[in-house]
Amino acid sequence: MRAYTTGDFSLRPPPNPRTPFSKAHQPKRLYPRRLQSPAPPPRTSRPRPPMPTPSLPDFQLADSSTADQIGDIIGHAFAEDPVSLWACGNAKVVHRGLLELGRELYVRHGMSWFAPDAGGTFWLPPGASKETGLRFTAIMAQVILRHAGPRYAVRALQMDSCFQKNRPKTAHYYLFAVGVLPAARGQGLGKALISHTLREADERGFPTY
Repeated sequence: MRAYTTGDFSLRPPPNPRTPFSKAHQPKRLYPRRLQSPAPPPRTSRPRPPMPTPSLPDFQLADSSTADQIGDIIGHAFAEDPVSLWACGNAKVVHRGLLELGRELYVRHGMSWFAPDAGGTFWLPPGASKETGLRFTAIMAQVILRHAGPRYAVRALQMDSCFQKNRPKTAHYYLFAVGVLPAARGQGLGKALISHTLREADERGFPTY
């Protein structure tokens, strides 16, 4: 490097800003020493006690004498269901519709299990038709028009058409509804209600929908 002398001072040219400093001129970074915290003790979770699940003998198979009972249970269970309210307008129409469906269609096939004052199911066996009679159609048309309005009659028909369109063409067990009252939820009751028919479908080699 060239040096320039002016009197008693020795001058050096300033460093080129594009030239990086040598390692000797680079400042040293001092990193604080990492303190290793002790490993936390392993978490031990307490085993959750099994939820009480009703056994099949606690259930009843609905017939003509208990058709209103199971229809009332499922109707109240679906009173706050968003899809049902969209199609029917209000909880009163939802309840009446499910009550009439139980009377006219599902109970007479002898597959609808229920737990009194707790929950119930509406099933159809393989090959059974979901078509309802003129009585049900007339009753529901009157109920919907009186308590909801004509647009909800159209919505109910649209929803039923959508269900039918996506229903399998092959023979199958059809689960239309499984409902549990709010006070009985969270105890595995819905699973227990459908388990008997699901097991029967597996034994007979039929799918479920």
